Amino acid sequence: MRKIFIFSIVLFCCLITCNVVADEATYKGAKKCKVCHIKIYKTWKETKHATAFDRLSEKEKQDPKCIECHTTSNDIKFPGIQCEACHAPGSKFTSAKIMNRKKFKANHDLQEKLALEAGLIIAPDEQSCKKCHNEKSPHYEGFDFKARYEEVKHDQK
Repeated sequence: MRKIFIFSIVLFCCLITCNVVADEATYKGAKKCKVCHIKIYKTWKETKHATAFDRLSEKEKQDPKCIECHTTSNDIKFPGIQCEACHAPGSKFTSAKIMNRKKFKANHDLQEKLALEAGLIIAPDEQSCKKCHNEKSPHYEGFDFKARYEEVKHDQK
């Protein structure tokens, strides 16, 4: 009886852990966003955010402190400051149920609500930018959020 009880507790803990991990949003990468947002993608490709990783030296590309701010999700599979660095990991809001051109045209407000509920951040705030644009950076020269935001903001289409 005791073994069954212990086994049940261990099984319950494993199931809870699996659900927590499964519920975490994951990063999909800018190429996933590009499928629907080609104009925004092309604009982004011309920004310093897009080339942030490329501008590092070979030595810096190996430095975890540099990788942290010059990649998305602290992962070299996502070089540069990609869409999800500002708009949140996209696995939950990039599904066809939410990011669907026909559904957006039919009921934009509903689809936007679903995307927001699934974790989409439409416009990043100053604090999210200051995670990297701060005194810890060896290249920090001050940060004026309003001025810098103008360099990277884009329409929503």
